[in-house]
Amino acid sequence: MYNIKKSDLILMYLGRLNQIKGIDLLLQSYADIVNETKPSMLVIIGGDDGILLKLREQTVDLNLQQNVIFTGPLYGFDKIHALYDADVFVLPSRYEMFPISILEAAACGNAVISTKYCGIEEIVKNFGLIVEFDRKNLADSMLSLMNDDEFRISLGNVGIQIVREKYGWDIIVNQYEKMYHDVIQSNK
Repeated sequence: MYNIKKSDLILMYLGRLNQIKGIDLLLQSYADIVNETKPSMLVIIGGDDGILLKLREQTVDLNLQQNVIFTGPLYGFDKIHALYDADVFVLPSRYEMFPISILEAAACGNAVISTKYCGIEEIVKNFGLIVEFDRKNLADSMLSLMNDDEFRISLGNVGIQIVREKYGWDIIVNQYEKMYHDVIQSNK
């Protein structure tokens, strides 16, 4: 459907297409490395929040039409399948609080690249790379993961383990139950 070859490395962004998310920087950085690594595709998943036309124009200006796919929003199994197909998840945001998409990507075995403005650097540094909001820094980080299969896969495996151990729904539910229990006990 999207003309992605099995041998292509897939870099993925998943989230709203909004200026704050840094997708413009992602496109610039990807343009800098697209010819320096294995064949790859940059897949951008998300609903337009006012910048899709600008991003499409930037893709043409950077001559990336053959390497960038805009899918629109994906939900449910379609989103999960896309995350499992990805090799590297990139969130180059200018500002975030706690992006769940990073944990979703890690749970699917993706190595992660995030800017230091994503709010969960202490978590991400265990299974990904934290970068400045900078074109060269982001490009170098993408290139390092794309060219080092062993490192990329090991980060993905660590991400799966961390999400299962610390952020699975069973863990979260148990934490809430304990919190409620403690509140009830303190009011007796």
